[in-house]
Order: sequence, then C-alpha cells, then structure tokens
Amino acid sequence: MHGGQRERYLAALGIVRYRRRSEITAVVGESREGQASQEAEPMFAEGGVPEVAAPVDEGKPKSTAPAAVSSEGSGGAPMALLAPMRLACWRPAADLLVLNALPCGQRPDRQSLTLLANMLRAIGRQPESLEAPEFFDWPLLPGGDTALAAAHEALAVFLAGRMAKEPFRWALVMGEPAWRWLAGSAPDLTPGVRLAVAGGQAQAILVPGLAEMLAAPHLKALAWQAIRALVGARG
Repeated sequence: MHGGQRERYLAALGIVRYRRRSEITAVVGESREGQASQEAEPMFAEGGVPEVAAPVDEGKPKSTAPAAVSSEGSGGAPMALLAPMRLACWRPAADLLVLNALPCGQRPDRQSLTLLANMLRAIGRQPESLEAPEFFDWPLLPGGDTALAAAHEALAVFLAGRMAKEPFRWALVMGEPAWRWLAGSAPDLTPGVRLAVAGGQAQAILVPGLAEMLAAPHLKALAWQAIRALVGARG
C-alpha cells in the first residue's frame, strides 16, 4: 500500500496519528431468519446457557456474502480481491470485540441482535444494553483498492487503533468473508480457528456469521464449541 493511500485509509478510520514502530501483522495460527423445524433445539436459548447439541454437520458454514474473487495483477499474475462488504463492530465487554460480516450497506436485523445477545450471555459478557454497532466498510473510499491484501492491512490498522484506544484480549470474528478479510489469504479456515491480531496482543476466534446461524441452526453448535473457552476467561 502506497504511503499516500495508507494516510487516506488512516484518515477514513479516524486514526489521526500513526507511528510505524513495527509492522502490524495478523498470523493465521444477516440477514435472513432460518427455516428450522420446530423440533430443532436452539443452542443459544433465551435466558440460558447452551446445552450440548446432537451430532451436527462439521462442514464449513455456507457464506451469505461474497468473500474473495480473483483478478489479474501486474504481469498477468492472479490477484485476490475482496468484494465490497461491511463489518459490524461491537464492544460488549472490556476484553471482547465482536466483528460480524454483512452485505454492503446492511445492518443487523432484530433476530441477529437477539442471537448475539444470547451468545454474549452464554459466555458471561452480555452488557446491560448492547450499543449500536460501529460499521467498517470495504472499500474504505469510493473506487478504492479492492485487493484482499490491502483490505487485510486496513483491517489490521483498524484493530490496532481499537487496541490502542481500549485494549481487548479476544475478538469474535463472525462469518467466512470476515475470516478471509482478517487472514489476508484464503487458507482452509474453519470455526474455532484462532488468529493473532493487533501485533499478537489479542486472539481472534473464528465463528459462523449471525445470519448463517439463523439460516442453518446446526451451526450454533460449532459456534458454541468455538467460544465456550471464554466462559470464565477474563482479560
């Protein structure tokens, strides 16, 4: 990313000053309600901690938004691009950041917010009132760079800025498009995988997206397996 472009990104992110002490790295290491049968047992029931579910399909959750596509860079080499999309960002607890992938321009619906509140309750991090999310759109600027590498760097800067402003220990990254955005590549990412973020100061946990879990309730079991370690774990 060129210097001038980086400065425009930083300004769009609201980060006025940026000191390049070290490169920020991230190490690999909603919209519709599901048509579940009445017999399906919700993993995040209202007012309760989820129970162990019956055996579920361990396959990767289906994405509800495009993640990365390929194009040709200089010399005809393939270049990964990130389709326009949005992250909804919440800070429900002092040690926790939540990022959920959304189609460009959309907001979380009521069912998604209820599901998120139940998940936060299950891990002991539900606030008295869940504030409206902050939105991080890609590309940051109209007609801006859509390369996945640039998106990855911009998200790294965003997370570093949040860490500098108010340190956190954990980040729930929800939805496969958000996983690829965070990883900056297209490895075999699955729910429960953890990635180091903000210069290794925090751990991101990959979780199915809210809309994905509403559409396919069995994915809630995978989400619970991914986040259950946070019960009682405080930063």
